[in-house]
Amino acid sequence: MITGDNKNTAEAICRRIGIFKESQDTRGLAFSGREFDDLSVEEQSEACRHAKMFARV
Repeated sequence: MITGDNKNTAEAICRRIGIFKESQDTRGLAFSGREFDDLSVEEQSEACRHAKMFARV
């Protein structure tokens, strides 16, 4: 999911619609635009392959 919402709001929506389980740790699966920008090129590539949510991008 890609959204302009705040990361916490986006994660809550993902939990509600079943992208994330209620107690699932979202590290490495959910990124804000700023978090993504702070990654190295290699980490960005990995994030694109595994992430399920990007917020405020």
